[in-house]
Amino acid sequence: GIESIAQLGSEAKKPSKIVPRAVVLTMFVLVAMYLGISLVALSAMDPRDLGTKYVLDPIAGIVQSLPFGSQVLAPWLGLLAAILLFVASNAGLVGASRLSYNMSEYYQLPRFFYKLHPRFRTPIAALSFFAVLSSSVVIWSRGQMSFLADLYNFGAMIAFFSAHMSLLVLRIKKPDHPRPFRIKFNIPIGKYSLPISAIVGALATFSVWCLVVITKPDGRFLGLSWMSFGIIMYLLYRRKSKMVSTGSLAIEKVKVIEYQPLSVTNILVPIGYPDQTGAIQMAGEMAKGHGATITVLHVIEIPYSLPLDAKMSHREELAKVALDSAEAVVRDMQIPVELKLVRGRSLYSCVMDMLDKGKFDLIVMGASKKPEKSRKAMSFFAQKIIKEAPCPVLLCYGKQNKVSG
Repeated sequence: GIESIAQLGSEAKKPSKIVPRAVVLTMFVLVAMYLGISLVALSAMDPRDLGTKYVLDPIAGIVQSLPFGSQVLAPWLGLLAAILLFVASNAGLVGASRLSYNMSEYYQLPRFFYKLHPRFRTPIAALSFFAVLSSSVVIWSRGQMSFLADLYNFGAMIAFFSAHMSLLVLRIKKPDHPRPFRIKFNIPIGKYSLPISAIVGALATFSVWCLVVITKPDGRFLGLSWMSFGIIMYLLYRRKSKMVSTGSLAIEKVKVIEYQPLSVTNILVPIGYPDQTGAIQMAGEMAKGHGATITVLHVIEIPYSLPLDAKMSHREELAKVALDSAEAVVRDMQIPVELKLVRGRSLYSCVMDMLDKGKFDLIVMGASKKPEKSRKAMSFFAQKIIKEAPCPVLLCYGKQNKVSG
């Protein structure tokens, strides 16, 4: 419980006050419960039965030895035990997910673990990862409690040792750092003040960890393999992120005025006769990152001298080639796409009409630098769209080739 309190301390409104109180309260509750259970057990049954007949299920033996109510309490005991196991497992997953989330924030783990649920604001990626991992370990154990105990002792002892050592290192590196809660019984060494409990705890937990490594092959093999995997992943991730592996990283919270996370669900891509593969590819990359869908719009511009339903076979053929090309690119990226072929007097009016009818979060347009006439026309069209569009507009300039028809 204390470990979970420490890992969840960052979610408290006033951690400097709440966390110490929670730790002290937990200690008193644990001592009271353990003493209470022991007193009840020794009062209800013979210690020899408790250590032999009910050694694997002492609480059930206590309930059966009660002078009255054992038949009623026995089923509730099983239900309570299942609930407690569920709560303990959930606490472990919550603590592991928050710890990996904080490590990812400081670029010690891949940013995958930094992903939050859009509604509940919980580290959904880290929770899912450790839920699958813990389930796999339980299945691998095949019901052998000694196997799980060896793994837990390996991880718990090295974690507790690291916590004690971190306290001692902080007392040495930052002796004047403000500490709202300061543990009692400190040893003054020069200008430093080292807590006795941290010294004793570090020695004790490290000694137990060494015993686990020496005497428990399952804990030794899997524990050291897990540590090696974590170190290798850390070094490779730091190298990929172009960060010094041994350097410290400080995270500064910056408040950006009027900042809102970009949410993209529908992307509109108006295309013309020239091949605009660059714009389609850019829209596809944006759609993959946000899980959005793409609507590709091609407009056959009809002169005012002709009716809108005038037959224009050559332009329709070119439009089909352009839409087929765009669909091939988007389908290859495995992104949902909708094709729209519209007749209108101008590309601008058709695009604005689509924006009025549909809820689009982003417009991606392609523009060519050559020929000069096409570039000027696209620039004029782009300027009008950028000025009037109710959503952001992304303009992609690049070399484009005409599609033969």
